Amino acid sequence: MRALGLFLEDPLDVPSEAVDYVAGQVGAADPSVVKEYLRRRQTRFEHQWEIARGYGYSDFTTAESDLVHWIDDRAWTTGDGPKAIFEAAVGWLRERKVLLPAVSTLARLVAQVRAQATDRLYQRLSELVSADQARLLEDLLDVPDGSRFSQLERLRTPVTRTSGTGMVRALQRAGEVAGLGLGGVDVGVVPRRRVWELAGYGLEAKAPTLRRHPYARKLATLLATVRALEATSVDDALELFDVLMTMELLSRAERQSKKEKLRRYPKVSRHAGKLAAAVGVLEAAEWGEQVRLEQVWDAIDSVVSRAELRAAVAGIAEILPPVDADPDGEWRAHLLERMATVRGFVPLLCQVIEFGATADAAPVLYAVNGLPELLDARQGRKVAAGFLDARRIEVEVVPSGWWQRLVFPKERPAETVDKAAYVFCVLEQFHQRLKRRDIFAAVSEHWGDPRARLLDGDAWEQAKAPALNALQLPEEPRDLLAGHAAALNEAWRQVAAGLSVDTAARLDDQGRLHAQKVTAVPDPPSLVDLRSRVEAMLPRIDLGELILEVMAWYPGFAGAFTALSGSATRLDDLHVTIAATLTAHALNVGFVPVVSEGVSALTRGRISHVDANYLRPETYAAANVVLIDAQDGIGVARAWGGGLASAAVRPG
Repeated sequence: MRALGLFLEDPLDVPSEAVDYVAGQVGAADPSVVKEYLRRRQTRFEHQWEIARGYGYSDFTTAESDLVHWIDDRAWTTGDGPKAIFEAAVGWLRERKVLLPAVSTLARLVAQVRAQATDRLYQRLSELVSADQARLLEDLLDVPDGSRFSQLERLRTPVTRTSGTGMVRALQRAGEVAGLGLGGVDVGVVPRRRVWELAGYGLEAKAPTLRRHPYARKLATLLATVRALEATSVDDALELFDVLMTMELLSRAERQSKKEKLRRYPKVSRHAGKLAAAVGVLEAAEWGEQVRLEQVWDAIDSVVSRAELRAAVAGIAEILPPVDADPDGEWRAHLLERMATVRGFVPLLCQVIEFGATADAAPVLYAVNGLPELLDARQGRKVAAGFLDARRIEVEVVPSGWWQRLVFPKERPAETVDKAAYVFCVLEQFHQRLKRRDIFAAVSEHWGDPRARLLDGDAWEQAKAPALNALQLPEEPRDLLAGHAAALNEAWRQVAAGLSVDTAARLDDQGRLHAQKVTAVPDPPSLVDLRSRVEAMLPRIDLGELILEVMAWYPGFAGAFTALSGSATRLDDLHVTIAATLTAHALNVGFVPVVSEGVSALTRGRISHVDANYLRPETYAAANVVLIDAQDGIGVARAWGGGLASAAVRPG
């Protein structure tokens, strides 16, 4: 009972070895007398009650209400599947010494409570939107005249073109999603994880499928999807901005600068040669202590003329970096030629996306927010084209070095700065701080403020009780942490006590573990020969074809990948799509190599749909069971572990 957590329906349904062992304990000479145990029906129940009382076990009915509350909190907080909650519920009961009910009883209870939590999720979210907002959400599923896609499909399709025009479109998309006006809907009454799980389904499901859902589920899914789109559209725009700055602007400017250096090299080498010749004259050993300047110049003139020397010095001075600048930063000058690329999206950047910043990065964010006004400012008589009024810029954000030389060129008009240089100077610093999250987007997953995800105040008070109950954690963590610290300390002491002087590992006075270097054992010639023979015998095949062939051998493998909704699939050639998706994941190449728009089972939309709705941890686990069972029927596989040993494990 202590091992299983429940009493057997037939107490004699145990291995004969166990019966013999118990007979020896009680001194019974003939173990077969145990058959008389069931002659009186009430005997086993009396013994069960006595054993339960003796070991402190309670009946399931006494803990059922607490278990229901825990399952509800677990399902509401985590959204785990029925199998995961069932296994966790078994652990919950065993930990509290509660006799386990029948499997079907517990499974029905888990399914019922989980379904109620899911329905409550749909109801809570659907009640948050007004009637006008509900109509707006439903309109997203409609296909406008002259279009082949619904509004939702259009909004959830990211812009991937890395260009200034692509940035404008990405920012317009983010602005359009924010313009739906659902950002003000407080979805904090529902755990954030549940909202994003629901949004994940809404971002992949087809519009007709969403339209067929019950009203509450449809509104809840669309609301979660739009709220997720507000963050993901900003993420997509900033991701595109990062790629544009890194690959198209900064990297291209660096490549252009390197080409310019190569083109300039012959001229620079000639200048350097003349200067070297002049210095060589000065370092000549025959100079005495009393040397007149005219003698020095005469000696230099005999090697290189003064005009040539002045030209060489001027030529070298043109390419020398500022004293406190990065010697390799000359490429920034080539950025100024790409002003047209950023001119279109800079005004939209801060208009569409709300940014925040740390105290150190606040001046840079303030400068970025001021760029649209500077770009739109009309040129006056005092400010020539291509320049900005120096009184209107944030001078303190211009770092020393190359940007000082570019923003404040010597030939600029008085009280002005170079327009393109200032814009790119601010954008580069904005990009650097955005990558470090010193500047962050208010509504974003990838580019947001990491501190903002910590619940506080009313949000934490609402989520605290269900979360702590679901995770089985106390509200005051001091005793829990002290217990873990004591257990860790005891474990370390046991390890240290087991390390003798002769072992290959030791602990120093600071508690750091040191291990001796293990000498590699060379592969024996027989293994090398076997490996080459096996490699020669293995056929060269297409991985996708191999998966399809295995599916033909074991139909249960493909059948294990069921739809997220639980309903029967209506997709033709589903096994082909599953094979393509598994191939893409196995080779880590993405979907592009396996997409074939001419084959209905291999279109991008079909593969993305199957990946989101059919390939889940629970379906992977079910498919693995089929493969392991199949391997167990192969003699050599059984000898190597019956399919339970990893390919990386070396036998023996």
